[in-house]
Amino acid sequence: MENLQVINKVLCLHIFICLTCAASFARSATGQEQAAFVPATYSSAIINDSLKKNEQQKSMAVSTNTAAVKVAGSEREDVPDWWKKCRAFYCPFDNSGAGASLMQFQTGGSIPDDLKDFRDLPKLLDDARKLGTNVIYLVGYWQPGYEYKGEYIPYEQCGGERAFRDGIAALKNQGGRIILYLEAFIISRKTEFGRRVGPSWAMMDEKGNFYSYYDTGDRFYLMYPGEGSGWTDHIISVAAEFARKYKIDGVHLDSYGLQWNWRDYNPQHSNGKDPNSFNRGTIKLVKRMRAEMRKYNPEAVVILEGAEHTELLDVCDGAQIESLAVLKKKPWWFQGKYPIYTSGFELAEMKAILDEGYQLALSPWWLKSHPGKRDQGILAEKTNKRNRFDQIRALNRYNNILVANDIKGLPPGASERISKSIISQLNQLKWKGDFTNPTLNAAILKVRILYRKHKDQLTRTPADRLKEWLQRAPRHNVLHE
Repeated sequence: MENLQVINKVLCLHIFICLTCAASFARSATGQEQAAFVPATYSSAIINDSLKKNEQQKSMAVSTNTAAVKVAGSEREDVPDWWKKCRAFYCPFDNSGAGASLMQFQTGGSIPDDLKDFRDLPKLLDDARKLGTNVIYLVGYWQPGYEYKGEYIPYEQCGGERAFRDGIAALKNQGGRIILYLEAFIISRKTEFGRRVGPSWAMMDEKGNFYSYYDTGDRFYLMYPGEGSGWTDHIISVAAEFARKYKIDGVHLDSYGLQWNWRDYNPQHSNGKDPNSFNRGTIKLVKRMRAEMRKYNPEAVVILEGAEHTELLDVCDGAQIESLAVLKKKPWWFQGKYPIYTSGFELAEMKAILDEGYQLALSPWWLKSHPGKRDQGILAEKTNKRNRFDQIRALNRYNNILVANDIKGLPPGASERISKSIISQLNQLKWKGDFTNPTLNAAILKVRILYRKHKDQLTRTPADRLKEWLQRAPRHNVLHE
């Protein structure tokens, strides 16, 4: 049965598969990736467990004076104070390539098409503040496009480096903070930079061929962080220069929290065959990057996509992960040591994440309040292997605005139960054809009836509710006298 935690990076550029998940890619005739992920779902058992745990904590706190809410990362002395207090960041563009939980939302557009000029970066704060945060996580700012990873030169068509510097300065002057995307594991083979450094810095398999990045052919090099490769020095210099030139508040290293135990047979890397050499190299890369950035901004943070290895988590400032369900499988999750950002389609899951003391990764999907014609059309279709994800999203569009207005809609975890039912049906049909799913249809009928009945009363949006929760969310461990 298909793993419900699978998430694929989609649309045209970010190619990533979590090492701990199964994944499938659907290819178009142009070779670009199409939507082929299973949304991270959240079970009612986990939500109820969180609620029960919170009640137990509150009860215990009254009698023992222990912390009722432990904010993840709040006790880390090496984490900047502003980041300890941050409970959410907002990713306005290229969510399909933004990592982990954000990939499932497939929203955000692109900077050249939607922002057009870097000097308008402060406008992003308006949307971020509607959701309750002032921290922007910016993806897709480099030319000539998302896939061309390696050098990270800001789009000239959006004003280039000068406009980028001016826009970031204006954003920060208005009380915002900004974290930039970097990819620490792969670079494009299509650029002059890739052709120049790839053969000597990238990893090879035992046959002497450069590794392919999850069935993407020859599109990317996988970079070795150890002795004999200049990759570590290069990507650290990029991050440090961003901190110096643009005064950024941090970087998000895509896919790096998932990479471990690689064997490298490139003859220029003498220790590459020992996977511990790769592991040591990743740790040193993250640790050095953090130190170099803090020479220019003492409060700069380095966060990762993926939280699979505590050796990495111990030398960075947190990570982004697929969902709270995935987070709760980690043996350390209850300790609250690491700031972990995640998300889901249901408001109930978002509340549970905050109640557990963890942080939210927010996308523009949450800014759209009422279901639209597209949502209506998607839910009117029969279900198949391609549109089932869109139907889950559209269903939650209806349900979330009901929940935002305290109207009881679908029970927490409904997305998971519906997804399991659909997959069971697909297995029976050998993943072919269109069909009607009774569980999904019953849920659609319920939320539509409730939506029509209460439409005039639906004055609060999901964004309103998220902002309210974030404003009330503790910024440090809460003690009861």
